[in-house]
Amino acid sequence: MDSGVDSDRERLAELLSVAPGEIAASAREAQVTGATFKLWPGASTASQFRSVFRRRQRNAFRAGRPSIGFAEGLRDLGAYEGVFLALGYVDDRPQGGYYFQLFLTPDRSRLVTCWGVKPSARAAEQVLDRHRPRGRGLERRSTADRDRLLAMLAPLCPAEIRRWWSPRWKRERRV
Repeated sequence: MDSGVDSDRERLAELLSVAPGEIAASAREAQVTGATFKLWPGASTASQFRSVFRRRQRNAFRAGRPSIGFAEGLRDLGAYEGVFLALGYVDDRPQGGYYFQLFLTPDRSRLVTCWGVKPSARAAEQVLDRHRPRGRGLERRSTADRDRLLAMLAPLCPAEIRRWWSPRWKRERRV
């Protein structure tokens, strides 16, 4: 495995472990158990992030997407006295968890705030598309692989999407 990725993983786990709050602890747990993560290079102004993520909070609320720590995170962004912030994420959606948005100081020495958002039905369908086997149908996979994959994706999407993707439903539809 790439030592740069390992050191980033360890550094992020360390930052999340010393950050206060349950959301940071949840993000750390997801990241340590193998969720994908990324720390974006560079930094942007905190005021840009405040504006963008206030709008995203309103959109998530209107869409009925579950979230944790959004209001508190926006409050922390408003209270942040620095000019720049670095951005990162921990994506635990394929395991049925949250997409954790992380805001760090520009030198990545401290987590300023974070929150988590569950995917919408459309986003869950996109996750399904990314995990759909290419070139071979799901019905050609072993039963254990198929059951494991469908169980992993079940919390992410409504029943009609799971039914649409299931090989049994495809066979019934053809008849």
